[in-house]
Amino acid sequence: MIDALIKRLTSLLGEQRKNYETDVTDRVCKTFEQYHYLCGLIQGLATAERIANDLRTDMEKEADE
Repeated sequence: MIDALIKRLTSLLGEQRKNYETDVTDRVCKTFEQYHYLCGLIQGLATAERIANDLRTDMEKEADE
């Protein structure tokens, strides 16, 4: 159950990150401040996604032991 929750969380974080990346590549930002803000969001979501993946990996290792 927790594994499914983490997988779903990772998926949602990835989807949101990709949406922001698309905004950047589609030149939605009108100012440097908007661009900088979106880059920060992308970085934060990518970090959260990595942490969730690491947690899932750690949990799988513990379950195997």
